[in-house]
Amino acid sequence: MEYGDRGAVVVLRWRGCLSAIEYGDNGAVEILREEADELPAADPTTKQKQQARTPPSRHLDEEEEAACCYWKTKRLLLLPDELYGQFPTHVIDAERTQVAGIRYYNDLYGVRAVINVYEPKVKKNSNDLSQTGIEINNGPKGLVDSIVACYSVSPSSYGDSFARFHVVWSNGMLNTSCVDHDCPGFVQTSHNVGLGGRVQPVSVYNGPQYVITIFIFKDPKTKNWWLAYGENNTPIGYWPNSLFSTFGDKGKFSFWGGQAYGSTASSDSPQIGSGHFASEGYGKASFMRNIQIVDQNNNLVTPNENKGFSVTTDKRKYTVDGYKINKSGMHMYYGGPGNLV
Repeated sequence: MEYGDRGAVVVLRWRGCLSAIEYGDNGAVEILREEADELPAADPTTKQKQQARTPPSRHLDEEEEAACCYWKTKRLLLLPDELYGQFPTHVIDAERTQVAGIRYYNDLYGVRAVINVYEPKVKKNSNDLSQTGIEINNGPKGLVDSIVACYSVSPSSYGDSFARFHVVWSNGMLNTSCVDHDCPGFVQTSHNVGLGGRVQPVSVYNGPQYVITIFIFKDPKTKNWWLAYGENNTPIGYWPNSLFSTFGDKGKFSFWGGQAYGSTASSDSPQIGSGHFASEGYGKASFMRNIQIVDQNNNLVTPNENKGFSVTTDKRKYTVDGYKINKSGMHMYYGGPGNLV
C-alpha cells in the first residue's frame, strides 16, 4: 500500500489485520470475573494443552463500582463539530474508519488502561472489523510509527465473531505493518497470553462485566517497547526498538478507545464496544478506566486533561461521555451501535 494524504497509519495497520493468517486455536485468553467469589478454577491441564491464560484480573471493590456508576460528566469536544479539521489526517480515513475514544498529545514513555471487554457485532459478510485497545505513536504525517494492543472482532479474518487479543506494530517510513506473529518483530517472552487467542468470558449488557489490563511501556535501558498484561503488569514480550524509524526515545500521541475499519465501516458501520451509546453508563456502555501514562521519570501518572480530547467520527453512531480524572487515572465511556441499530 502507498501512503496517501489520509488514513495511512490506520489503513496500513488494519490491512495487516484483515490479511492476517488464520492461526487456528492459539488458546483462550481468559479474564476473570469481577466478582471475587465467582472466579473460575484453574485448569490443571493448561500447560499440557499449551493453551494461553492471562494473569488474574482484579475485581472491582465497592468504591470503584460506585466510581464507574457515577463518573462526573464533563463536556469533551466532539470531532465532527469542533476538531475535525485539527485532527491528524494520518489517523482518520473517513471513508473506511470510524473511531470513538480519547486522543492524547504529550511526551509518552508508556500507556496503560483497564478495558471493559465486549464482542461488538460485525456483519459476517463484510470485510469490516471492530477493535478496542490502546496505542502509542510518533512521527510526522505519513511516516508514523505505531504500537497497538487490543481485542478485535473480525469475521472475515477468523470465520467467527469472537473477541480476540492482538498486538500490532507499524513503521511508517518503511511502509511496514505486522499483526501478532504474522511476520518477525514482536518477541514473545511469555505464553500466558496467546496472540490471536479468544478473549473470554466477555461482558453481558446489563449483566456481568469483565475487564483486561494492558500496559505498553519503553524500557529506559534497552529502549525496547514492552507489552504487559494483567493487574500485576506481567511482561508478555517486546518490540525491539530497531523495528521503528520515527519513535526515537518516546511516543508523542496516543489513543484509547474503539475503532471500526473496513470497506463499509462508514456506510454500514459495525458496533463499537458494547454496541450502546456512552450515555447509558456502567453495565451497558463500554468503559475504560485507570488510564495512565508513563512520564519522563519512568513513573505511571495521571494524564493531563488539558492535553487530551474526545474524538468521534460520527456522533449519530458512536459517542464518548461521562469521564473523570483522579489519582487512579482517566476514565470514560465510549462506543455505539453504528448502523446495527
